[in-house]
Amino acid sequence: MNKGGRGKEVAQDIDIAVNYILRELNLTKVHLIGHSWGATVSGYYATLFPEKVEKLILFAPFVERLGTTSWEKTETLYQDKTGLARTEQFYNQVPKGKEVVLAKEVLDHWGNVWEKSDPTSRTRNPVSVRYPLAWRVDLYNCWNGNCFLMQRR
Repeated sequence: MNKGGRGKEVAQDIDIAVNYILRELNLTKVHLIGHSWGATVSGYYATLFPEKVEKLILFAPFVERLGTTSWEKTETLYQDKTGLARTEQFYNQVPKGKEVVLAKEVLDHWGNVWEKSDPTSRTRNPVSVRYPLAWRVDLYNCWNGNCFLMQRR
């Protein structure tokens, strides 16, 4: 398992999971679905191992852009965030004038469920989920003309 969590490294983790699934279910190929950064990594994985992917579904992958962004590159690989802070972050990302697409009942409980998804969340004060941020490095690079997915093996 990788230590850095960048796209190229995560593709190696996907391969470990795919090999396990193929072996355990006696399959020759998988259907691979990815969203956002996961779509970018899944697409990259499919270029590395096309013989293992029957179908590839990508929803909103990162794409390479030429030029530069107005935000700075981060080198932080992880962040701790409470369920309440993550829910507030979701609300703050809804464009002005647009309605929230998830039911209020979902968001009322989502933060607590999210905290429970991290078995180490209760070891931190306040209770928080530790989640990877390496995707931000990949996004920054993709939006500044250096996308890992455009690089050869």
